[in-house]
Amino acid sequence: MRSNILRSLALALPVLAFSMPAIAGYEVWTEAPDQAAAENTPDTDTAQFDIKAQIIGPQPAVSVGLVINDGLTAGPATATYPDDFTLTFPTECTQDGGSATITFADSSSSNGYDFDLSLGTNDNGSFSVDGTFTCTITIHAVDDVIIESLENLKLTIKDIPGSGASLKTPPDQSFTISDNDTAGLFVTDANWTSSAPPGTGTLTSKTTSENGTQASFWVELASQPSGVVNVDVTSDKPAEARISSGGSDVNSLVLSFTPANWDTGQQVTITGQDDAPANPPDGNQPYQITVTTDNAPSQPDSYKNLVGGPVAGINQDNDVPGQFRFTQSSVSGNESDALILQVQRINGSSGPVTVDYAISNGSASSADYNDTTSSSTLSWADGVSGTQAITITLVDDNLWEPASEDFTVSLSNAVGGSLAAPSAETVNINPSDPITISISAPSPDPVLEGNDPLTLVPVSFTVTYSGGTLESPMNIAWATVDGSATGGGAGDVTGVVDYISNSGSINLPVSPGPVSIPAINVTGDTAIEGDENFFVQLSTPLNLVTLAGGGSSMATIMDDDFAADGTFSITNISPNQVDETPTPSTVTVTVSRTGASGSPISDATIRLRTADVTATDGVDYVGQDVILTWDAISGLTSDRTVVITINEDAVNNNESDETFNVNIEDDPGAAPTTQTFGVASGVVTILGDPMVAFNPDGYTVSETGGSVTVFVERVNVDNQPVVVNYTTTDGSATNPQDYTTTTSTLAWGAAELGTQAHYHSYYCRRRCHWAGSLYR
Repeated sequence: MRSNILRSLALALPVLAFSMPAIAGYEVWTEAPDQAAAENTPDTDTAQFDIKAQIIGPQPAVSVGLVINDGLTAGPATATYPDDFTLTFPTECTQDGGSATITFADSSSSNGYDFDLSLGTNDNGSFSVDGTFTCTITIHAVDDVIIESLENLKLTIKDIPGSGASLKTPPDQSFTISDNDTAGLFVTDANWTSSAPPGTGTLTSKTTSENGTQASFWVELASQPSGVVNVDVTSDKPAEARISSGGSDVNSLVLSFTPANWDTGQQVTITGQDDAPANPPDGNQPYQITVTTDNAPSQPDSYKNLVGGPVAGINQDNDVPGQFRFTQSSVSGNESDALILQVQRINGSSGPVTVDYAISNGSASSADYNDTTSSSTLSWADGVSGTQAITITLVDDNLWEPASEDFTVSLSNAVGGSLAAPSAETVNINPSDPITISISAPSPDPVLEGNDPLTLVPVSFTVTYSGGTLESPMNIAWATVDGSATGGGAGDVTGVVDYISNSGSINLPVSPGPVSIPAINVTGDTAIEGDENFFVQLSTPLNLVTLAGGGSSMATIMDDDFAADGTFSITNISPNQVDETPTPSTVTVTVSRTGASGSPISDATIRLRTADVTATDGVDYVGQDVILTWDAISGLTSDRTVVITINEDAVNNNESDETFNVNIEDDPGAAPTTQTFGVASGVVTILGDPMVAFNPDGYTVSETGGSVTVFVERVNVDNQPVVVNYTTTDGSATNPQDYTTTTSTLAWGAAELGTQAHYHSYYCRRRCHWAGSLYR
């Protein structure tokens, strides 16, 4: 508050002047005890000063003056208007339970703070004769931020000579204001604003570094002091952190706050200090900045010996040796790959450092890899960062390994530095060396059933594997599965059972030789039922295991029970694999009649016809649908042949192999007979055009290699020679900057399979992917 500005202020309210008869007039007085209020938000703590007047007979208007007395010579400090308090004057006053308008107005007093209270006139009857009225002035304590003692004031009604008003006791009233402000020293991260006054901000730990990075904070006072306040700011470790002032770094400085600038925060900047370059790394060092006021005589009493903060900080060391870590936490590779594990030195390079590494086995063993690095200790010289390589070659052991295997390379014994994550890298070896399991055809094939259900004819099967080598025997399950034949239990004499069902498992040995499945026994019967079949099925859920042909082998039970008309079978298809050329190509199908009985042997007819599979009748071959007859003239038991013509389509149109079936069946136009069918169908394969392809179809090579050998394979075979041209074309690599283009010819002889190799030179400036084009 600016109490010194209005010190000794006297505010007078001149009473409205009027001539007043001796027998009548106004009596004016105050009515209320002395009051007090505290500094607070406006209107929350107030007091009232009541002025009362009584009319004595009809009177003209009169005025009285209101004096604010701040000239006290004893007691508390005097409050001044309007720094310490304000007044609110009423526009209406209460009169005998009603109301009347009373006017307050500035007088022409030289201090500019005088007020007149005009009591008005009752000549017009607006005031009751002998009536009283009350005017209430409200006093508001002003909430400031100045530290000050208890303040008081006195409001006095003053007679204005000649006004005709008379004063009654008491003519005055006292008012006391108590202070709510305290001294305070605050340290925060940011300067205070109206929305964040002193004491409400936060203070966090500061971070500087030996590289000279800085941090800052603000110092604030809580309230206006009565004089200059000096604040001492001091670093406890000047070698780590100093205070920036005037372009230089100092150990301490003094901030001065005056009554005029106390409400402006002052910023302090901390600068990290670098130790001597020759000093060894000393790590991150803590420090503390103290903020205090002293008890010097000139310091205002309320601001002596205050403490703000303190400000805690860390000065980060820039002389660090660094940390060691792998660039990745895991890596995968195939057998025979050479893996390079990179170890980094990061976050510093001060001084020479070393770190060791070691390999620990997981599911992999030491036989699965070779460490080809020259030393198990990696070294970096002073000032050198970057990476060091650990080279590990995965061993190609040709062992079937259906699941990935792993081992771990770990860092340890960091000398001069420390470890960072990841400090270990797991190496995964991908599953390798798949195997193929095959079941053989049955032996014998087909098997003659016999006539006695108790006479068992054994059928044998064997199982082998190829590809990778087993590390230990592999258990494979097997079971018989019905086809057209019906399986059952041993000793069944009903004639319904064609073979004895069975299941079990075998162990494939480490050596890939054949393993026999227990013999499957075929039973005899006398039923005329034609040839029947059953299967032996292998099963395995193992990874990287392929069952050739689905793991199934079919056994045929040849029926030896013939009807009088005999059994008709396709006994030969020659050839069953045929080229489209030379023209014309033909296939001869032979149908035989066996087991005919009776005297004489009866005539017989059957139907032979072809059926498309992937070959098309009329395009790839000339289909047949003919009736074959056996009679006395043509021979009752001799073979019948049908010739099928194979068509040649467009030359070298890159067709794959195509097939059609040859079937025999009952003559639909003949009367029912007792004839049966043995081998009732066959397959003819029309060999496709010769085909060639890259194998593999892509190559990735290093620019330092100088050459690459590209392989082209003839995929299928016919009786024609094959000639193919090839040329290289640009991809992301270009000729002649990255490689030299090549165009040439490869050739295979008639019926020749195999792979042709092409040697191609290049000089890549980066890693290149080679791609070529084949054309005929």
